[in-house]
Amino acid sequence: RGHHQAGCVGIRPSRTDHGRCTVHDSSFPLRPWLSCLASHCDANTHSQFFLVNPILLRAQSLYSSSGAMSSVPDSWLVSLTQCFCRHITRCVFLAQEHFFKHLTSPRMTHYVEVSAACAESGHIQDAIHWLEQLVVHQPDLVNWSSLLPRHYEEFIGWYAATGNSAAVTRWFELLLKTSSHRDMTKEFLQLKTYNTVIDAYSQQSGGDGGAFRAFAVMRDRGVTPNAHTLNGLTANQTLSQRPYHQQILQCFEAVLASGLEPDALQCVTAINAYAASSNRRSVIDLFEVLDDLDAIPENLSAAAVNMCVQSGDSIAASKWFKYLVKKDLNIEKKSYEAALKAYAQGADNVAATECFDRMVASGIKPTAVTYSVLINAHAQSGDSVAASEQFACMIRAGIAPSVVTYNTLINAHAQSGDSKTAMAVFEQMLDAGLTPDRRTYTSVIKACAKSEPADLALACEAADKMMSAKVSLDVYSLTELLRCCARANPPRADVAENVFRTHVRPKSLHDHVKWALEESVGAQHAFSLMSWARSKYPRRT
Repeated sequence: RGHHQAGCVGIRPSRTDHGRCTVHDSSFPLRPWLSCLASHCDANTHSQFFLVNPILLRAQSLYSSSGAMSSVPDSWLVSLTQCFCRHITRCVFLAQEHFFKHLTSPRMTHYVEVSAACAESGHIQDAIHWLEQLVVHQPDLVNWSSLLPRHYEEFIGWYAATGNSAAVTRWFELLLKTSSHRDMTKEFLQLKTYNTVIDAYSQQSGGDGGAFRAFAVMRDRGVTPNAHTLNGLTANQTLSQRPYHQQILQCFEAVLASGLEPDALQCVTAINAYAASSNRRSVIDLFEVLDDLDAIPENLSAAAVNMCVQSGDSIAASKWFKYLVKKDLNIEKKSYEAALKAYAQGADNVAATECFDRMVASGIKPTAVTYSVLINAHAQSGDSVAASEQFACMIRAGIAPSVVTYNTLINAHAQSGDSKTAMAVFEQMLDAGLTPDRRTYTSVIKACAKSEPADLALACEAADKMMSAKVSLDVYSLTELLRCCARANPPRADVAENVFRTHVRPKSLHDHVKWALEESVGAQHAFSLMSWARSKYPRRT
């Protein structure tokens, strides 16, 4: 039907060409055919195209030999070139030779339209060829300001599909330069394109911060990042020689705000950034998400782990100290001390000793604080012998024990109920010229209360020295002294009543004191004594 409408009288079927039409003479009127085909070149029907393709090429060859192609409008030639590019892959030379080169006034839009036609049909390499023809061989035709962001988005997508990351970043940088010369505040790229650019930067060596420039543009345009964005920035941070912690945190917080749950790699990236920003609280909060130590990425910074060890949480301290040891990361002095405290609170003197030995082997000199913590670990484990040995090592190392160290050693003997040794350490402390505090006296009285039987005489002596030093009995020291009266042989209820009436204060009206009083004088008499104390020291409203 198209043949007759165009008035193509020189075309007839050939018996030797399986029914295909051929052109037999040069008098064939090509212009009507070109008009007809150009007006239908948007049709994506392969069968129709391949039917007219041999006719078109043969007719064009005959027609161009007479120079008549110059009379064909450029728009027709572009349409015919697009038609070839849509239906035949790797047809660049064919289309260019037969049609495109005959353009009277080629323009940049012609190249862009043909490239888009190739890409629409999945012929990405052909699309890139036409684009490179424009940029490399026809630079005079290029007018960057006439391209819209959607054009750049298409070009970036083509190069990304072929794995050409250098071209992706080159076009994005060109977009940034172009946008500085025109108002693009209302024109946006899609999130997918930004992620493509960020990924392209991560595939290049050097890490010049291009990905973070792309992220900055993305934020300025109001595009919300996703997990893909954060992963791309993470990869770029690994390559980059400069820290971009602020951008990493902006992306991470935007991902959290969108309701997405970050994975381990993203958490570790944010932890490192928070650690570099000295944001201890955020580091500790994120560490709670990382439960499986074996699944943690290798790029977790030692500074962040040390920060978590020093958080004050004994469980977290022991857990992440083991991670530092396992990964052979740098362990700070404060982390050793924090781990020792954690092991002491958990009464794990074996782990505490290993931690102390590792610290000494690493070249860190122990101090009075570290020795005190190690002694406390043995004390909490009930091993007063090991505590005394560490105290002796401290003395041999030339480290002067502090009041805390003596208190810790006395408490170690109190835990084991060795009142004589506890008093001996107390006297040694006085000989060293140190002034005992309330905790010192309380530990001595506690040692007397835990003896079998309780050493009431020694406890009263410690209490007298405490009063002579003008240190009043608090809830804990009063409780231990009353227990000492109850556990003496024989029990001394009279001494307990006298101690209570003498030393009770408003702050001493505590359940622990009441329970110790009941143990020493009986429940009924304890009730009357507590009533007397409450009447003497009425509670303030």
